[in-house]
Amino acid sequence: MKNSVQAYYLRRTFARAISITDQEGGPTLKEFWKGFNILNAVKNIGESWKEIKESNLNGVCKKLCPEFVSDFQGFEDQVDEVTADIVKMAGQLQLEVEKEDVEELLDSHIQELTSEELVHLEEQRKAENQARIQESPAQGTMTTKQMSEAFKHLEAAVAIFEEMDPNL
Repeated sequence: MKNSVQAYYLRRTFARAISITDQEGGPTLKEFWKGFNILNAVKNIGESWKEIKESNLNGVCKKLCPEFVSDFQGFEDQVDEVTADIVKMAGQLQLEVEKEDVEELLDSHIQELTSEELVHLEEQRKAENQARIQESPAQGTMTTKQMSEAFKHLEAAVAIFEEMDPNL
């Protein structure tokens, strides 16, 4: 069974990429992905859940607890529709993506990762972080003394604003 939740998430992510990269002076697709973080992913998950129809959830329940769901109408057509949307959006982003590519991606997330795969992913993440730190060592290396100094400046700025407009 195809994972419809992931399909909705992928469609939402592509839609977001299109809307941001199409803005005048907006980032390139590569810049969009570099700036894509956990917060973006969580927001996309939340928005994707809003798009999921009751019939999708019934399909999951039908598979897990068939005795509690009756009169189920499959949601394969809905996933096919979302997959077609993803392929269309990929084209708008000038990516070469076919329906089979999306299906393969969705199917690849059905099984849980093994311990070895998780260890490998963690090693990759550490290596990428190390490479990022070496590329821009000044970024993210603020000391507590520097942070304290910055907060003093912020407090002084707030005091000036309050002095100018106490209702602020």
